[in-house]
Amino acid sequence: MVNGISTTAFDEYLLQKPSVQRYPPLDYYDNIRKIMSKLQPEGMTEIVLTGTSGAHALEMAIRNAVLMFNKGSNVTIMTFEGASNGRTLGTLGLSQETRLLKSLPSIETVSVPLPRAKLPVSRHEAENEESESKALKYIKSVLESKMKDKPVAAIVVEPIQNRGNYFATFNFYKNLRKLAKSYGSYFIINETHTGCGATGKFWASDLWGAKDPGDFLVFGKKCQVAGYFTKVENRPSQSYELADSWNDVGWSCLLYTSPSPRDSCASRMPSSACKKKKKKK
Repeated sequence: MVNGISTTAFDEYLLQKPSVQRYPPLDYYDNIRKIMSKLQPEGMTEIVLTGTSGAHALEMAIRNAVLMFNKGSNVTIMTFEGASNGRTLGTLGLSQETRLLKSLPSIETVSVPLPRAKLPVSRHEAENEESESKALKYIKSVLESKMKDKPVAAIVVEPIQNRGNYFATFNFYKNLRKLAKSYGSYFIINETHTGCGATGKFWASDLWGAKDPGDFLVFGKKCQVAGYFTKVENRPSQSYELADSWNDVGWSCLLYTSPSPRDSCASRMPSSACKKKKKKK
């Protein structure tokens, strides 16, 4: 770290810190992409660094999901009983922080039970399958009931419930993901507590063995920086739809490795993603 501080690159980054997201050094996005691309979950090539906390990153991911879901309509966010998704105003509504919730308003949420896996899983396959089938059936009924009024724009799930320290089987999360897709709900995996190698894998959701685990993966705490991974199709078409007053801290950026399907402009892309293909003669 001491050697890094003595470099010319550090001086350049320090000088541009107040406007690093709007006017970053030429190699800024590429350097971050080289580091973060090694950690990207299956199917998620885009990275948004919020630079503050896991709760703030989750709020930004929800904001991103709602923008993509349907602009201008009232929606619901689904979470699970026993969740602890943060202590900002928005994420408190997705957490079981009853003491704090009593005096604060919250966003429109619906909380459903998460089936607790009986361990060891190999000895309780039938019991776990029965309880998880009932849970998925109930979740489906909630999704169905919300369709006409305030549809569920996103389902937020922790691989391990922070309040209670329990989880479902890997099959449950994969089936929940499929159910979310069938109703057009975005699937947000909150790895603020479980990420960065806490479970033997860098991301706990890697243990599910899913080729398409989710639409967003949120991280923070042990990662030393907060943000989320997502897919290129979830990139908003306008530059500042995800920007806020925190976006000028030195480590914050909206990094996309390929242009949005809704936006033909590639001017905000990292230089490595903006290379024009040579026309064949």
